[in-house]
Amino acid sequence: MRKITTFLTIGVSALLLTACGGGGESNPPLNNPQPPPVDTQPPVEDDKYNVAIKKIMNYADDNSNPVPTVVDYKDANVIGVETDNLRSLNIYIESLTSNDVDSTAKIQEIVLSTNVSFEPDRVSTDWIKFSYTSELTGEEITQLSLSSSSLDASFVISCSDGMFESYHISTGFITGSGYVAYRFGNTPIVYDTWNECEDCGFDYLYPSSASISFIEKFLYTPDVIFRLDKFGGGLPEGNLGNYGFSAMIDQSREMCGWSENTFPKDNGWGKEYPTSPPEWAKESTYDTNVKDQFRLIAWIDENSQGEDQLLVRVGDQVGPCKGRSYVSDDQLFVIQDNEKIPVVANSKIEQTCEKPSIYALNGQFDIHRPFLLNEYTKKILIDDIETLVTSISFP
Repeated sequence: MRKITTFLTIGVSALLLTACGGGGESNPPLNNPQPPPVDTQPPVEDDKYNVAIKKIMNYADDNSNPVPTVVDYKDANVIGVETDNLRSLNIYIESLTSNDVDSTAKIQEIVLSTNVSFEPDRVSTDWIKFSYTSELTGEEITQLSLSSSSLDASFVISCSDGMFESYHISTGFITGSGYVAYRFGNTPIVYDTWNECEDCGFDYLYPSSASISFIEKFLYTPDVIFRLDKFGGGLPEGNLGNYGFSAMIDQSREMCGWSENTFPKDNGWGKEYPTSPPEWAKESTYDTNVKDQFRLIAWIDENSQGEDQLLVRVGDQVGPCKGRSYVSDDQLFVIQDNEKIPVVANSKIEQTCEKPSIYALNGQFDIHRPFLLNEYTKKILIDDIETLVTSISFP
């Protein structure tokens, strides 16, 4: 009744104004349209902040409620929530109650101080995959290539019809001989003679025989250094920068027939990654005077095969991280029996030190014997590490 009365009142007032013109000329008709009934007026928009906070609180009480999004946290005035750490944060929120997340300050403290991790790009790799069908034989050919600008050459793995076939080095110069020297990580230098390809214009080197064991060496170190012989003089050398080889193995497994016994899936981890370290994880101590540091937490856990594997959480918004320094694979080594042993992740590690991420590491060391996990500052030279920053001792 109230809505009808209001509408009639407005209508009658308009008629009176139109009819009453005073003593002079009549007023022109009103051009303003009449407002619609009150019940068709657009509702007042809910406060985004309160809606977002309520949604996060409801999810904390019961995870069957709608899941908070990046936009929800933004509307709640929370900083630091992005797509790659949203899942981890929400899993942590599930373990809380609404009272723990009923304000921006409480949620912000969770984001800054908990072990919520960002989800890295787990397929990131420096390797390039190229597939085609041979016009001559009809075979399905897949090539995996890793290039080095300092060496001016690429290492290329070839697969055919779902099987590993061979590997070679393609150079950007004419080779002077089949001389090849190489080193994987900190292993001894190997001196060898490969075949030059005369029909290819002497810019192609291949071994007398190709072996899976040679390819397997790429699994355990980001540092693969080659030296070649250049026609006209000079012995160019360079680091191929072997980052994310395990990710490329997974991406080419069907095309090359890689065995999971030799080349474990997902670098051996093979299951969902944890979103935060366990309570019994170990953390480094830091020297705030040293640049290029990042927060490092490590622990040993069982992978999908029930075997122990080393996991690390690198980076954080708090701790020794300064600015936007990058974390990379070549800053982590294991020391066992006084030997420095490279360790690699399932994918290329390349992130700012302020974004914590969890990786499963693999390397040629015995995880059941005492070892140190060492963090170093950035590399300066191909075959040298600048400074040891800190260590974590196991067990």
